[in-house]
Amino acid sequence: MLRNYVDLPRVVHVLALGTLVNRAGSFVVLYLTIWIRKELDLGVAFAATAMGIFGAGSFLAGLVGGDLADRFGRRPVILASLFGAALLLLALARVASPAAILATIFLLGFVADLYRPAANALVADIVSPLERPAAFALLYVALNLGFAVAAIVASFVVDHGFEWLFWGDALTTACYGVIVWIWVPETLPGGARSVAPVTRREPTTRWTTRAAAARILRDRAFLVLCSATFLNLVVFHQAFSTLPLFLDSIGHGEAFYGRLVSINGIVIVFAQLPATAALARWTRRGGRRVPLIAFGYLLTAIGFGATGIVDAPVMLALSVLVWTAGEIIYAPLVPALITDLADPSLRARYLGAQAATHSLAIIVGSPLGGVVFAHWGPAALWGGAFALASVSAAALFASSSWIERRATRAID
Repeated sequence: MLRNYVDLPRVVHVLALGTLVNRAGSFVVLYLTIWIRKELDLGVAFAATAMGIFGAGSFLAGLVGGDLADRFGRRPVILASLFGAALLLLALARVASPAAILATIFLLGFVADLYRPAANALVADIVSPLERPAAFALLYVALNLGFAVAAIVASFVVDHGFEWLFWGDALTTACYGVIVWIWVPETLPGGARSVAPVTRREPTTRWTTRAAAARILRDRAFLVLCSATFLNLVVFHQAFSTLPLFLDSIGHGEAFYGRLVSINGIVIVFAQLPATAALARWTRRGGRRVPLIAFGYLLTAIGFGATGIVDAPVMLALSVLVWTAGEIIYAPLVPALITDLADPSLRARYLGAQAATHSLAIIVGSPLGGVVFAHWGPAALWGGAFALASVSAAALFASSSWIERRATRAID
């Protein structure tokens, strides 16, 4: 099992290390609303608005970052994003007026997430289609492990003052930039200094932004996959928005919520790599990926749907295990499938559109879940979550054959 990950190109290991370092210091997002409410005394409404502004910047970053990475290269976009985010983190700790705070938070959300499609495209450039799920799984584990470390470390750092959160976050973000500067080469297909292997589909021309957008919007297989993924993510992000509200309403406090969602991160850290290796063996023997992704989305539906009909701690923990199992299945397969659907010269743009879908699901899903919970109660919330994720699974099951054929034709 470990051989699948040890044999990956060194650049993938370097990016996983950088991701771990960066996310282990991602203190500011964790404490942003608390900093605004307690340190700046700007109130709950302003804090919620700030998070929405951050999400809007992140959404725009997916689209722009992918476009820039396909036009100018992966490496310069990653470096600009990481070093720029480090500077903005330090700037955010210094701004005073509410308008300046919101503007800086928007810029931070935009600049900090510009690197995501570029980094994923860089991995796809140098890893074979069969190895891509393993590569994305490794990055996903590094991401989750980093967040787990950040939550623990930040709880100690904040005792010395909020300003140290900004300095620590900026330092680890800049460290990731240094790692990329020293060890990560350019891989843009067709680029003069690219180290990516030449394939039969090596592009000879560059797409304009308008032509690229038109091509993506005509790609029905990609649009179906993104639409299903969006619905699934709207449900998934209830875990971080309405789930704590629901638990409080049935008598479980904040400490219980923290322990409950920690199950998700712990299971991913320990189960993601062996699970992805097993899925890779299954696909090598002819198994199809789209039905697997659809099954993962179905587990999301079952896990979150069950939340509305159980209240015992053990049963709630089992519901988290169910939707976590779904996440383990689809998390590495979705970006791998998207890179197979994309022309190499559009790879970052496709992955950027996927990243934008993720951000849009947060922007839409969190307030939507809150409105449903407040006006119609938990039965409507979790019943609706079950319905949405079931629709996403059914849409992929129904279109799995032609999406799979489209991906196979693209990499032949």
